[in-house]
Amino acid sequence: METSAKTSLISVVGNGSIEVEADILRIYIKVERVTETLKQSQKEVNTIISGIINILKENGLTEKNFYTTFIDFQKSYEWKKDENVYVGEKVKQDLICVVEDIKNNVNRAISILDALTVDNNSIELSMYFGMKEEDKRDREMALKCRELAYQDGFEKAERYAKQAGLKIIKALKISETEPRSYDNEDTGGIRMYASTRIEDSIEDSSTQLPMEGRNVSRSMKLYLDFIAE
Repeated sequence: METSAKTSLISVVGNGSIEVEADILRIYIKVERVTETLKQSQKEVNTIISGIINILKENGLTEKNFYTTFIDFQKSYEWKKDENVYVGEKVKQDLICVVEDIKNNVNRAISILDALTVDNNSIELSMYFGMKEEDKRDREMALKCRELAYQDGFEKAERYAKQAGLKIIKALKISETEPRSYDNEDTGGIRMYASTRIEDSIEDSSTQLPMEGRNVSRSMKLYLDFIAE
């Protein structure tokens, strides 16, 4: 795209990504009971939660490592014979526990998971690797991704300019927002995801907690316009 008689515009997409080893494991614990009354459901949930907390403490965790995130009270219904039938009062409570320094505490995490899944009819578990001081480290990783994305975009533009017998003069525009013309491109901005690869099936043997892929990744796209002549 020509911008003047002597200059041309080169538009590219720069990609930057970074991956670091996770240092914590978050275990999300959901407890649910349905009985005839809210009082009884709450009592049974409290009993299960107390048992879970005892398991966590027996495995060396302190109160700073676990906390309740959600409590819900509602009527419970089941679909029976083409109608929604009231079956009781449901109470749900969510608890998060954090195992720090997971690299050196794999056995502790496995011990916790094994104990929690002995009687799992009322318990649902999910697990995610993450980072301590996540907000701070996210910002640091975002900055690094931005640098890598710009460098990738600049190198692409330089190659295109060289092929056209031109030289990059300066960056005209840098954006994390996808231009309308990029109909088939992914939306710009920071991508954030954790690679877990955790075996979540419950078997008679000890819980498996594979440590490969125990990484947290960040990625970014930058949309760049360069002036070349």
